[in-house]
Amino acid sequence: MRTTEIRLTISLDEQNMPTDIRWAADDAPADANPDTRCFALSVWEQDTNQTLNINLWTQAMMMGEMKKFYLQTVAGLTETLMASTGDEVSYREMSKTLENLAQRFIKEEREGAI
Repeated sequence: MRTTEIRLTISLDEQNMPTDIRWAADDAPADANPDTRCFALSVWEQDTNQTLNINLWTQAMMMGEMKKFYLQTVAGLTETLMASTGDEVSYREMSKTLENLAQRFIKEEREGAI
């Protein structure tokens, strides 16, 4: 069996707000950019049957970027739900919701709202 690591380094200001987020992974592509403005991690806690979420972002993260990050993250989770459970009904429902949200974000971006 093989082991691999993903590492995060978070710089914080005086109020413990992230100012810099960097990541590294043993299996990361050579051209991967270690700098990021946002990070989300979800871990299933089997003893409590609950999800532990760690969501961090820097002040440099723009509103439009955050909305795209959110949309792409939920889309990825929707794909994972389909691949892991085969639940086509939930997949279609989530896909419709995400498409509607994407259209709203595109409209906001065109109108300069984000």
